[in-house]
Amino acid sequence: MSALLARLRRDHTAIRLFLQALEAKGAALDQGEAVDYAQVRDLTANLRSAGANHHPCEHSVLALLQVRAPQAAAKMADMPEDHERLDRERDAVDAAMGPTLVAERGAQTDAARDGALGRRVSAAIDDLVADQRDHMAREEADFFPAAERHLTLADWRLAEAFCARYPAAPHEHDEEDAAPKVRRGTNGAAGD
Repeated sequence: MSALLARLRRDHTAIRLFLQALEAKGAALDQGEAVDYAQVRDLTANLRSAGANHHPCEHSVLALLQVRAPQAAAKMADMPEDHERLDRERDAVDAAMGPTLVAERGAQTDAARDGALGRRVSAAIDDLVADQRDHMAREEADFFPAAERHLTLADWRLAEAFCARYPAAPHEHDEEDAAPKVRRGTNGAAGD
């Protein structure tokens, strides 16, 4: 297996951990529990960062696969549009929370009393988590095996050179609860 394909698979593992943590926040909202909306925003920021670095690499592999095995690539021809849709769904989670809820930590107290808000955020989380998991399952079932089967060593080297500018998704996580660690930038915001 190429180093890039191994990285793409590890990225999916990291993304699954973010989705698991986000899903737990949605489940808490469904139960009427308070959640810290800033933590939800941190998770969507990490998904945004992971996608911004992961998707161009997948697109480069898809472009090479379209040359080497057009029929195999045809199964994933809609991948770029899927990625854009997932970006919109992730943004919908942030939009459902509104800008004021995550201005500071601890914003959950007042928001928890607003059941309509919790339902909106939970529904947006559910849509994102389900679609992201389905999308990754499709890539793992069709795209990754086709790329592994049809791309040459030179193809992989070309894709790896292109992807060198995009850092891998954070792969470390907290073993205690299997939640990924949120990466913070220089100003303390996730995903900087």
